[in-house]
Amino acid sequence: MADRDRGDSGIPLESVEEYLALRQKQVAAAKTYYFEKLMPLMRPIIERQCDRFRDRRCAVLLSLMGFSPETTVIASLILRPKKLVIAYSQNAREEARPALRYLAREGIVDEFDVERIAIDPFDARDIYDKIERKLDELGDLDDLVFDITGGTKIMSATAGALAWEKNLTLSYLEGFWDPRSGSAGLEKASHLMLVDNPSRSRGYECRRQALASFEHGTFVAAAEKFSISLRLIDNDNSFDLIGRSLSLAYAAVADFDCAGVGAALPELRETFGIGSVRSLWLDRLPVEPHLEALRCFASRDLRAMTAGFMEFAELYARQGRHDFAGLLSYRAMEALVELGLKRIVPEFDMRRPRWDLFSLGEEELRRRYGELGAPLRSILPDRDLALQTGFGVLCVVDDVAGRFQPGGTAKSAIGTMMRLGEIRNRSYLAHGFENLGSEDSAKLRVGANDLAAAVLRDEHAELEVLRAHLRPLNLRELWPVHGSARAGGVA
Repeated sequence: MADRDRGDSGIPLESVEEYLALRQKQVAAAKTYYFEKLMPLMRPIIERQCDRFRDRRCAVLLSLMGFSPETTVIASLILRPKKLVIAYSQNAREEARPALRYLAREGIVDEFDVERIAIDPFDARDIYDKIERKLDELGDLDDLVFDITGGTKIMSATAGALAWEKNLTLSYLEGFWDPRSGSAGLEKASHLMLVDNPSRSRGYECRRQALASFEHGTFVAAAEKFSISLRLIDNDNSFDLIGRSLSLAYAAVADFDCAGVGAALPELRETFGIGSVRSLWLDRLPVEPHLEALRCFASRDLRAMTAGFMEFAELYARQGRHDFAGLLSYRAMEALVELGLKRIVPEFDMRRPRWDLFSLGEEELRRRYGELGAPLRSILPDRDLALQTGFGVLCVVDDVAGRFQPGGTAKSAIGTMMRLGEIRNRSYLAHGFENLGSEDSAKLRVGANDLAAAVLRDEHAELEVLRAHLRPLNLRELWPVHGSARAGGVA
């Protein structure tokens, strides 16, 4: 037969006519004829398209299958998915069988890697709910392609809307499909198109949610949401890059995971160094001093750790997590006592204190400490110096009591410190069986701030600067740069 007697699909025109005549009598038999007689002729032409999609990984092809099941086969031939999920019309089971047999017989998709979803082709809710449930079961949708060619118009419209909501890539066989004959590629070969989601509205919504989580201090959730918005907004996503990198770093800071902060810093520096990112934050955020503060924290610098305790006590208090806030304030006071003792004797170790290092001499120090009396123990320990005991030593070797409690005595200052300890000890996170309230955590935060001023004196301002530099950056400063239209409005 001459080439002019064949369509662009490679099928002799008389075979097309034979197929169409058979379809008028029995649709299922026509589909068997299609896959046994026509598909072998079309397949070489169809597979020429494979090169265009060689770099496109398709782990899962989710395809609609109605009265024209060959569209699923053609998409599978081109994309070669590892797994095929078919959403088929319950009214077209017999028409679908020849397609399924062909896929298995030709080894295009292993029969064990084919899943089926039976849907009502005219019930949008049924279509939406069942396909969404399957997408949730699949989990990772990054390498999923959703073919919406087959099926009824309601199936395609509903599936397309769901695909855009999930930000999935669509595939569609362009043209040359005759709805009257329920056939594809008979006279002209169909061409596969991949269509990415043109709407970034879901990405902007994720961005708003991410910023809200970030500002609330739930950094793990913020990192997850920024990762999603980064993927969904495929351009103009410098804001999301910054948000994700900062959230990952702050999650480690919130856990006081110094090694984790150190591990996060290289990515953070790299992110801030990207040209588009740098143009976004430059002159708007104090990035360099912030990175330096994080570096000090990662190196377990005692001042930076103290600043971290105090800063995150404020954050937890704003979240209403007063037990955590109180515990961190108490930990800050312990660190401040250690800082105060190290200011006098740099090599002093709270875990194994050496009293002979102080200029008073060990004997005199022990005598003066013993004169402080109740509620302190009268004998200095040889290891693991606690907060109240360390504060008592500071009252002896440095006039911290008068600065901590102006006009008070060492004994009254120690009494105040003991009462703060009693508040902390009531918490479930310490030794007690209560939850601390807002007033409790506020008293502990005030105590830590007063102690910082008393211990550090003229160096207290430096600690406050370090606290400010360690404080999570205000991403809200960058938000207006994106504009309310593109960024989805200010949350």
